[in-house]
Amino acid sequence: MIDIAHLFRVFLIPAVFVSAAALLILSINVRLMGIVSRLRQYVHAKHDALNNNRVQEAEAYTAQIGSIELTGKEEINKKYKSTNYSGFEIG
Repeated sequence: MIDIAHLFRVFLIPAVFVSAAALLILSINVRLMGIVSRLRQYVHAKHDALNNNRVQEAEAYTAQIGSIELTGKEEINKKYKSTNYSGFEIG
């Protein structure tokens, strides 16, 4: 006869790992949505500054946009590597 505790573990353990992976992906998605939102805000502000001949302000926004893009790339790489090291694979 099949041991109920063993059967329970067989079904529960994969569910826990799938749940953990889903939560990790969700947290990555929320973080990236915040980065994209901030990036769009700066792009619109840069465009507005260029249209109103505020060159210094547009250059400051350009630097800020570059910094955000770099942060986003680093964030994606760091999260992707952490998911691979923990045994999960995205993609």
